[in-house]
Amino acid sequence: MLDSNLCVVIIMQERAGATIDEVLEKLPSSMIVPDAAMAKTDEPSPYVHLLQQEVLALNNLLNTIRGSMTDLRRGLLGELQISNPMEQVMCALADNKVPHTWEKVSYPSLRALGAWVADLGNRALSLREWCNEPNLSLPKVTWLPGLFAPKSFLTAVQHFTAIRNHWALDQTIVYTEVR
Repeated sequence: MLDSNLCVVIIMQERAGATIDEVLEKLPSSMIVPDAAMAKTDEPSPYVHLLQQEVLALNNLLNTIRGSMTDLRRGLLGELQISNPMEQVMCALADNKVPHTWEKVSYPSLRALGAWVADLGNRALSLREWCNEPNLSLPKVTWLPGLFAPKSFLTAVQHFTAIRNHWALDQTIVYTEVR
């Protein structure tokens, strides 16, 4: 007869193993960080720096996820000893939660793992579309919740608008109208 704790560990390992494959299959590929030279203009958009930061943050998260998943898979196959951080990732995956190590380099979210991975894919798609804009210019529509640092985006908009219109920066405000 198997010990109940051993059964729980075996079930967790099976769930985590299946989840590893599922997450890695849905995980977007890393992106090339856009360079101001890609803008092909003498005056690149002031939002290029912001786009670079967003792509770097996304790539950092994707690398963290891939690294922890690769290590955990190797641990489950017996190629590595399962460490405490790997066990925490395994438990989170088995519980359909986002592992804490991913949350530390991620954006705030309360979603379950499956919805979180789908949301991550949408965020990557949004950034890819921005990277495909002519001269890396700001898209006509920007998905604020899809950014890692939406406040930085709003600050950049405020700065750019103040400079373009010769306004005092401390007298500009962000105004939102919901229709």
